[in-house]
Amino acid sequence: MSNDTVLRILHVLNRFDRGGLESRIMDLYRKLNISKYQFDFYIESGEHGEFDDEAKQRGAVIYYGTGNHIRNIPDFRAFSTFIAVCEYKYICAYNQWSGWYLREAYKKKIPYRIAGSVTSLTNSSVKNVVKNIVKKNSNRYANCRMAVSELSARWLFGNKEYDSGHVKILPNAIDSRMFVYSEEIRRAVRKSLGLTAKFVLVHVGNIRKVKNQEFILRVVAELADRGKNVHFLSVGKESVGEGSLEQLKCTAEKLGISGKVSFLGYREDVSDILQAGDVFVFPSLYEGFPGAVLEAEASGLPCVISDSITQEVVVASNVKRLPLDRGAAYWADEILKTESTDRKEGHKNVIAAGYDVNESVKKVESYLEKTKDFAPFV
Repeated sequence: MSNDTVLRILHVLNRFDRGGLESRIMDLYRKLNISKYQFDFYIESGEHGEFDDEAKQRGAVIYYGTGNHIRNIPDFRAFSTFIAVCEYKYICAYNQWSGWYLREAYKKKIPYRIAGSVTSLTNSSVKNVVKNIVKKNSNRYANCRMAVSELSARWLFGNKEYDSGHVKILPNAIDSRMFVYSEEIRRAVRKSLGLTAKFVLVHVGNIRKVKNQEFILRVVAELADRGKNVHFLSVGKESVGEGSLEQLKCTAEKLGISGKVSFLGYREDVSDILQAGDVFVFPSLYEGFPGAVLEAEASGLPCVISDSITQEVVVASNVKRLPLDRGAAYWADEILKTESTDRKEGHKNVIAAGYDVNESVKKVESYLEKTKDFAPFV
């Protein structure tokens, strides 16, 4: 697609749903000066997503691939056919498959081939071993390397590339003003959900094994055993092939806490749900730089997160990073020790740390402005 006045950047995504990566891209896109820069999207799964309509309204062109091969392997032949006739100067692809997409862009001599790392892996499952092998093409075919944190940079690109300064760090960023604490919203949401007298734990994340929601259920059971009038709000939809809502419900029933858990599914009012909470719980097995934690911090919520999550995401004093191997009872003890601060100050911590999207979009536009008139060695 050719346009003399607007610089178009193609993002390669599996599906444009409300996951962490996609939400952060959309946060940036909403602030982008679309009279000068435009995001387009290649959707490898061929499936329509929750952000498609909004992106199209902002002028994005969305191309739908032919779908993934067996075991979620993308169809690179379809992408190769597509890339042969497109006219993009910038292509962004993410995580372990980025190098395979950028290889096709390299063959086409597309000048800016951006590999982005938004996760980090710390366990040794067969699936992650495969990812660690697949990712090797990222260094070979990318000529711009970006990551949301040091951990994610080292995972995708390796220690040598990171230590040599070859990776640009662009942390996830949020529109922190959307999460400014409101006592009125808190009271209204708690009343509507029947939580007026409850000690409310909140988790935001699609139902996936890596998010470790089952661990939270065990923590809830521990708190209930201590006589705490606890209730858990889980915000996020089921991820096909990666987690089971039914299994979580069965676990809650076995633990005797079914009445203390609400699976809210996908919500557009996440900022309001955070207002209603007392503690944000996020025991992920691994993460790159979770925007959900930033959102909770912006709302002023005390946060208890796993220590496998990068320290860089901690911008407030009321955040605890705990080891998962200490177990649910230890986590319950630490949650009971959390202390609330002035929640109205939460969003200021995010801004001061440089994680507000209004600052991030300036960095993105500055990079595009500096590079648009010349091409690097391809």
